[in-house]
Amino acid sequence: MDEPLYRRVTVDPELIISKGMDVGDPKMLDLHRHQGNLTWEQSGLSSWTRSPEYAADFEREIFNPKRAMQLPDGTYMQVDYIWKGYHRGGIDMDATWHDLRELNPYHEGEVTIPGGVRTEQLEGYWPRITIYTPEGQIVKTTFGDFVPNPNFKIEALIK
Repeated sequence: MDEPLYRRVTVDPELIISKGMDVGDPKMLDLHRHQGNLTWEQSGLSSWTRSPEYAADFEREIFNPKRAMQLPDGTYMQVDYIWKGYHRGGIDMDATWHDLRELNPYHEGEVTIPGGVRTEQLEGYWPRITIYTPEGQIVKTTFGDFVPNPNFKIEALIK
């Protein structure tokens, strides 16, 4: 894939900048199981999307009080990160499910990448800050400025 791909994660950006985006179990490459409810620790595939909007709006990672900081007004602030990266050889999931004559209920422009993504392939990220009520309802979401990855190398895209 030569076009940019996007992924929202909760991992500290400094860790990703230093190590890249690893997968939990590099040997588990079963697309059906990955499409199900495998956790990061169980899968050898990582899911990205062609749509920055989808990555930003994807609400599977919902309010988590253990990750959120309580603000003085009683609301909670939770920060995650929308990464922009590049990877050749990903699997176009919409086309794959179509070719297998199976229904894909998600239609998320997903590109599934076997293994991880090296730090040199990650251009950078946008912080996504969400304010929640104590009950977990979204009050507002804002995005910070794009933060470039100092390890990004355009030449890594042609290898």
